[in-house]
Amino acid sequence: MKTRADRKPEDGNKKRIVRIVVPALLIAAALALIAVGIASKQLTAVWSKAAKLCLECVGIG
Repeated sequence: MKTRADRKPEDGNKKRIVRIVVPALLIAAALALIAVGIASKQLTAVWSKAAKLCLECVGIG
């Protein structure tokens, strides 16, 4: 087991970068895909399918 004195300073920086960069990349990818979907006029199709699914889950539709 590494103690604090045994660790290299770079170890903490790499973990910190990964904890910041990976979520940021995932959020950026999600936003890009949402923008592509909106630009290709898929918003209404997805919205209607989501509404139907919700109503079916509740037992109304």
